[in-house]
Amino acid sequence: EAKDSFSRHVQLGLFGGFAPEASVVATCIIRNATILQREGIDHVVSLMVRKTSEDMKAALEAMAAWLEPVAEQLQACTDPTATSLHDRLRTALGHLRLGSISYKPGEVLAVDGVSIFMGVNTAIGHLRKEQPAAFGVDLGQMIG
Repeated sequence: EAKDSFSRHVQLGLFGGFAPEASVVATCIIRNATILQREGIDHVVSLMVRKTSEDMKAALEAMAAWLEPVAEQLQACTDPTATSLHDRLRTALGHLRLGSISYKPGEVLAVDGVSIFMGVNTAIGHLRKEQPAAFGVDLGQMIG
């Protein structure tokens, strides 16, 4: 149940940060379905804290893969706002996977010219404080 709660809170936060106008999409989140595993994002963070360009690129690709089930869930959702949100999320995940990364440890982290440095740091802080909804909002704002 704790895993379901983590997954649900991250998703609600993600939608809130990514598309605050689409709050109705909360109906797309399937109860008692753990699609976002804590272990997956812990792996992403473990790569990020190594502070090498190769690890950061791998971390962003892993983050996109970790969020992929959310896009799949949106694709299957019948809510009328889900389609446009799905398309936007797919585009954002594509940037994480394939985008041009600028990285200088402790100073710069940008994907396709858009800084995500503060967003990543804030998100990791919320994750470490066991605040999954705030972590989700941070992710949503960062990739949105």
